[in-house]
Amino acid sequence: MSRKKIIAAFLMLALTATGIYPCTTFMFKDKNGHVYYGRNFDFPAGPGHVEINLRDQLKTSLIWNG
Repeated sequence: MSRKKIIAAFLMLALTATGIYPCTTFMFKDKNGHVYYGRNFDFPAGPGHVEINLRDQLKTSLIWNG
């Protein structure tokens, strides 16, 4: 691939990537071994929520095959 085509492809990607909204996550442990995890949405996502995952709880999830 020629150098001009590579530069043109890079510029096209750089100019069209303005709609990307990355999220921020963090995780830490306190001195008692409790794990804390947080995530924010860096885009409008409606009201927030807090989830607490207790130990030894049965959890299920839906897997979408489509």
